[in-house]
Amino acid sequence: MTQDAPPWTADSAKADFLSGALWEAVTGRRASEADATLVDLCVDLHNSGEIDFLAGIDQPAFAALQRYKRWPVLEFIGQVTPRLSSTWREMADFVSRAIATMDGGDAYEIHKPFLAWLKAHPTEASAAVVLAENGEAPEPWLLERALIALSDLDLCRRLAREHQDDRRLSAVRALARLEHPTPHDRLASLALGRSLIEQAAGEDLAAAVALLILDGLTQPDPALGEDAIRLLDKALSQGGDPGLAQAGFSFCTASAEVLQ
Repeated sequence: MTQDAPPWTADSAKADFLSGALWEAVTGRRASEADATLVDLCVDLHNSGEIDFLAGIDQPAFAALQRYKRWPVLEFIGQVTPRLSSTWREMADFVSRAIATMDGGDAYEIHKPFLAWLKAHPTEASAAVVLAENGEAPEPWLLERALIALSDLDLCRRLAREHQDDRRLSAVRALARLEHPTPHDRLASLALGRSLIEQAAGEDLAAAVALLILDGLTQPDPALGEDAIRLLDKALSQGGDPGLAQAGFSFCTASAEVLQ
């Protein structure tokens, strides 16, 4: 007689992520610390060196899960990851491996805790920037996340001025995600954007400059002056993002009506 497979639950999905020796270590500790949550146990075991929580992403049982069954695991990863003691290289490698295993729609569930981890570990985020400046540039989106976590407008602008490769693109994209709290900050980033567009930036960089104006310069004050709107028009004419162009056109049209 064939035995029915055990029913799938959120906990069983987590067990698939933490399969083998990882799950044995967690359940062994759980037996003696019944009041501890699974999240707390995983954090404590990883930070004490008893397990490598990040290795869960490589477990075949996790890889075999259907997409909808991965969602509680991704939420679980998001709760554990920001609290882990790790290095930039280890965490960046984990995030890259994790994203490679999933559909694009799930990537946000990895990006979000990664950014939270970087914000909780600014020394590691700074290490990523140092590596990039020394020529060991990580993937552009990884450097971008490190810069967002550091929230240093001057650093982003300096990297954008000093480099002409993916580091520049990462810096401008990060700048677009950061608030510009003072008029000085807004003017400095506007001047940087103008300089880049005058150099006939490529499509990706031009789109990043447009995003900087639409998102970065409108935080926290949504009002843009005529100089910013003119620069936005130039950036959109060089960029190749139709969705961004449509958003920029709508914004410019509304702003022009206000300025008249």
